[in-house]
Amino acid sequence: MNGFKYAVHISNEKRRPLNRVQSAKLSSTLGIISREHIPMPVKWTELKEEEIMPAFDFLQMKLDIVGLDHEKKMMVLDLLKNRTRSQRYRLHKHFLKHSTTLEAIEDQPEMLSKENWKALCAYWSDPKVQERCEINRNNRSKLSILNNQGSRAFVTLLNELRRGFGDDPGDEFISFCLTIGDKISIFSDETFRS
Repeated sequence: MNGFKYAVHISNEKRRPLNRVQSAKLSSTLGIISREHIPMPVKWTELKEEEIMPAFDFLQMKLDIVGLDHEKKMMVLDLLKNRTRSQRYRLHKHFLKHSTTLEAIEDQPEMLSKENWKALCAYWSDPKVQERCEINRNNRSKLSILNNQGSRAFVTLLNELRRGFGDDPGDEFISFCLTIGDKISIFSDETFRS
């Protein structure tokens, strides 16, 4: 590393970077942290501060969070919590590939410790958790409007719209329509999209 750290400005109002590149850099770095630098909790609240501190050390090694105070640290922790949830979802999909819990335990992902993977497998094997997962799966299948925005942060999309169209209260509606436009025929009109 050449000593250069990428500067990231986090908006206090929006609780994340407004710039697309800064948002992507922060999100990518937090993804690495959630996979490699903290244990994967069954619930975020189970993580202890001493388990999270190495994550902040790694983050500060890679990025320069401008004006990092307690409030911005809480914002970054909130983003890290979301990245951890996404990683836990991917691990759950890996767990579901196996027909038995013992098979799943034997096929441990390399980024997790044996104890951490066993705890996750035990959690996902619990009948109450499986019932809740099934209910949630059924509820998601009933959604009529799906987001097709992709991985880009909604806040950065809004920021770019505001730069292009000015600070119009309709920005949120336009953004919503652009991100779900392929799913609803009323929004697929070419005049609306342009």
